[in-house]
Amino acid sequence: MFQPDIVVDPVAGMMYQLTVCCNRAHEEIQEKAMLIEFLIHRTGQKQLVLDTLLKSLKAKELRLRQIRKLFDLIVEKFSLSTSAVSNGAGGFQEF
Repeated sequence: MFQPDIVVDPVAGMMYQLTVCCNRAHEEIQEKAMLIEFLIHRTGQKQLVLDTLLKSLKAKELRLRQIRKLFDLIVEKFSLSTSAVSNGAGGFQEF
């Protein structure tokens, strides 16, 4: 099984590694809740998630149900990363 950022072309016998530029994700994903959820699932995007969430909250672009879902995702991600640290699985896994 390959990592999600690896694309294999068996016909050409080639492997490609994809890199997503998350700083420009807002240009492709217009719906704010979906954008923030996408960013939460990317590693190393903690500051971008927080900035986007803050901007969306200030502009009142999210409904209460969307806010609840996003905070649930953030808490879930934080819980998984802190349990990995307490189990000795390595460093803090940033979202």
